[in-house]
Amino acid sequence: MNRDRGGGRGAFLAAGRLSREFALLKRQGGVPYVDICPDIDDLLTWHFVLHDLPADSPYHGGVYHGKLVFPPNYPFAPPSIFMLTPSGRFSVNQRLCMSMSDFHPESWNPSWRLETLVTGFLSFMLDAADPATHGSISTSHAQRRRLALQSFAENKRHKNFATMFPHFVDDSKFNPSRGFSLSGATLAAPAAAGAAPSQLPFSLPSFGGAALLRNAAALFFPRADSGGEPAAGRQECSTPEEKRSEGSGEGGRGGAGRLREGLAAWEPGSAARLSSPAIAVVILVAASLAALLNRWIV
Repeated sequence: MNRDRGGGRGAFLAAGRLSREFALLKRQGGVPYVDICPDIDDLLTWHFVLHDLPADSPYHGGVYHGKLVFPPNYPFAPPSIFMLTPSGRFSVNQRLCMSMSDFHPESWNPSWRLETLVTGFLSFMLDAADPATHGSISTSHAQRRRLALQSFAENKRHKNFATMFPHFVDDSKFNPSRGFSLSGATLAAPAAAGAAPSQLPFSLPSFGGAALLRNAAALFFPRADSGGEPAAGRQECSTPEEKRSEGSGEGGRGGAGRLREGLAAWEPGSAARLSSPAIAVVILVAASLAALLNRWIV
């Protein structure tokens, strides 16, 4: 079993943190519509299944498999997020751009947890406005309904899915015309396209902050307006590799340069006076605060 994915002690600590988050989530009763399970071979990869989604969504009766791939320095860096089951909403096995994924490490908050991630993802997927992001796709209501009914068979073909989620491959809980229901109950007829969505029967986690409580989808996924441009305050989504390439090119700003710019924003004209020792002191203080935060969280 690959327990550290090359990250050494840091990866071991990250895996321990995730295990504690999972245990806490189970004690709290989990998240409605979501099942979570660690990967069989890698404790920094966690799988989730969205199921029994509301009847007024095109995903009703579908079973949607996704995964979170955490870095060895979690919780101080965000995970990658993938959808593995065709849904008509997301590209398959492609990293999704969200404010809490590795596309936007500057937005990451170390207090966010497994519950925060899957709740935000679910909120975004069920958003009737279909906000766009890198990795999302646009398809018709009818196509999403077809994919929902096909998802049960699709997941059976995925390696290790039945081992991790045996209750989601039970043929007795699948109706070819209505889809899958974990409880085995007869599913309601799906709503027609354009029907008003119902409210989710749970509240968003309070530890995500006021912005998360106000609008989970807006926090987790940078929206685009009608003209296709990023919403105010959001940067264009680019892959982490593209960001590293931009930062390392001629004229690219390193960490010290960005730090100077940030401090200059707080005190205009201070960038020129910021010396290397001052930068070292700021970094040392930030690292100390991060260590204290980690001890408080875990």
